[in-house]
Amino acid sequence: MPQAADSTAVETPPRELKRQATRDKLMVAALAEFKREGVAGAQIENIVRTAGVARGTFYLHFPTREHVLLELLMDYQRQVAGQLDSSSRAEPKAFLRQVVHAMVECLSREDRELLREMFVAVFRHTAELADKEIELVMVLTAYLEEASQRGLVRSGLEAYETVTMLLAGLFGVMMLDEHEGNSLGDLTRRLYRAVDVFAAGLAPPA
Repeated sequence: MPQAADSTAVETPPRELKRQATRDKLMVAALAEFKREGVAGAQIENIVRTAGVARGTFYLHFPTREHVLLELLMDYQRQVAGQLDSSSRAEPKAFLRQVVHAMVECLSREDRELLREMFVAVFRHTAELADKEIELVMVLTAYLEEASQRGLVRSGLEAYETVTMLLAGLFGVMMLDEHEGNSLGDLTRRLYRAVDVFAAGLAPPA
């Protein structure tokens, strides 16, 4: 017998679904253009022609070409957040290594030059990103709060502030490695070292 529909479920309005579909088409077209021409050389005309929309539609979704890269970053952080369990019983070192593994897995699927462009865009728009609700920050904050209650991290730490410092450090390592052209294996090892040091700093006094 079919189950009754959940009356509490919230359906996405058709207009919002259409808006998201258009945004997705523009993202795909823009990233393809970026890979061919570079961000600086990308032509908005080519992007909207490929997406099948008017030029003005691009700017309704993305104020600048760099905002496409910021959306790419947001997609990455949602993917990483989706692989993590904020109620994990793992100790901080093990959990933060899971974060690194998920991050590198996402990066490994992307064009390296496009990643460099993304890091530059993020650096230029740091203040703008600070105002966004970022799922990965929420997951990591929830984990640290739970770990604190279990006595796995030192008392007196503000979870959200600690998470922002952690991610800023990891982002710095990733930017440096992309600038130097290191392999993903090298990046993984450096990120592991970074989170191991960070986890040691989180540990409660002996």
